[in-house]
Amino acid sequence: MKTRNSQQRGVAALEFALILPVFMLMMLGAIEYGWYYHIDRSVTAAAEEGARAAATVATNGGCGGGGAGAAKAAGASVAAQRMQLIGYGAPKTTVTVTCLNTLPLADPTWQVNVVTDYPQLTGFLKGLMPASTTPGNTVAKAVAVMRGS
Repeated sequence: MKTRNSQQRGVAALEFALILPVFMLMMLGAIEYGWYYHIDRSVTAAAEEGARAAATVATNGGCGGGGAGAAKAAGASVAAQRMQLIGYGAPKTTVTVTCLNTLPLADPTWQVNVVTDYPQLTGFLKGLMPASTTPGNTVAKAVAVMRGS
């Protein structure tokens, strides 16, 4: 007859075997979501900084004025540099800067779109994350709008 201690060791091993897959799924999900959140916040910060840079460049005459091209270039450059700091510069990241005002003398409103394509760490949340055209990758997008003076 087996002692009670050896039976309990078997029960503990069985409980561990049952809990381990659930625990690993939770851990992989937390790691993948943390990675997505980091990239998403970085993309959002890049869009905000790009919009701020575009809005601070003086434009004479609104979107069609003399400084509109410089403002567009400044916004795109700042956003691209921010993404390059985390290792996701071109061609992984696309930055688009547009002026939303159509009135000739109105203060320009700048919209910066940042889209980046990045690999998943574990691939665990593949169906839940925004899909990319590259297999195994995810897309993070952000839009920021700021009015210039």
